[in-house]
Amino acid sequence: TSIVGLRRVDRGLGVIKDVVWSGQSTVVALVSDAAGGSLVSVNVANGSAIASAAPAGAQSLGVDASGSVYVVVADTKHSTVVKRGYGQWADVAAGTAVAFGP
Repeated sequence: TSIVGLRRVDRGLGVIKDVVWSGQSTVVALVSDAAGGSLVSVNVANGSAIASAAPAGAQSLGVDASGSVYVVVADTKHSTVVKRGYGQWADVAAGTAVAFGP
């Protein structure tokens, strides 16, 4: 996939905390904004975007081979990896980063 030119994704302003490829032409960004945090899935071929709420305390992202998005969430004492399942975020493992092997 090649990206040519600039594409507007959203009208709001936010701080991008992390970005991961989730497909051949799709990236997911963890965005911190005035409303809290969101995950924005962007098709880089056409600029279309879908936003959803990020879990509270979201710090970083990871993606497995099937394109499932994992989020590291942290509070003052714990750090956990979560994955969305059936509309809710579920704990997957304790940890501070997401990594997948071959």
